[in-house]
Amino acid sequence: MVLALALLVSACGAQPAAGPALFGDAQTLVRAATEQTGKAQTVRFSVAMTVADREATATGEMHFAEPGWAMKITHTADGVTSETRVVDGAQYVSIPEQARGLTGGKPWGRYPADSAKGKELGAMMRESGQSDPAQVLDDVRKGGTIDRSEQTTLDGRPVSHYWITVDLGKTSGLAEMAGRTAPMELWLDADQLPAQMLFDFSGLASEGDPPMGPMTMRYTGWGEPVDIAAPPADQVAELPAG
Repeated sequence: MVLALALLVSACGAQPAAGPALFGDAQTLVRAATEQTGKAQTVRFSVAMTVADREATATGEMHFAEPGWAMKITHTADGVTSETRVVDGAQYVSIPEQARGLTGGKPWGRYPADSAKGKELGAMMRESGQSDPAQVLDDVRKGGTIDRSEQTTLDGRPVSHYWITVDLGKTSGLAEMAGRTAPMELWLDADQLPAQMLFDFSGLASEGDPPMGPMTMRYTGWGEPVDIAAPPADQVAELPAG
């Protein structure tokens, strides 16, 4: 009985595992995280965000090192699911059954890598928070300031949690964004790899655009094999390049 009570008291007083060491400035944080992501080169991710009070989700996987940058992502919004792939620079988009008259009945459409639409989609996917962690970290390096941090746990794992203000003028290079900021949160795991990111887009929508709420990114499977391939050629139709 005495031993049992001693063990109980010890367990109640136990402290949770400390998260990885905390960084005091955004540039040092990014250097450490970028080094680790560069070694991993692959990751799986999930996204949840709100646009005009409607939730949209996505899951995907990517190889984000050059050469060979590639991504596969499945979106779900309003109960409709679609898929986009980027392979060798070309953009492949799934075509809803009701729209396949435009593709001769084929379930996939392709924008060539050198087409205007292909370049536009590729840049959008790389630069959006929903895709490349290296791009997000670079934005933090350019315009991020750590407001506070803590050691905590996420899904039972020790992590370091940062609250960061991002200067949008520095990250976007757009004059109209000068002086505008946005908050984000970043969780790094014990290997200094991103485990979760949260972006708050509230108040950033331009006049006439639908209001956007927070977006949460979760990252798993760093360094594990990913399966990203172009759809079979006989299932793909070329889309207008303009």
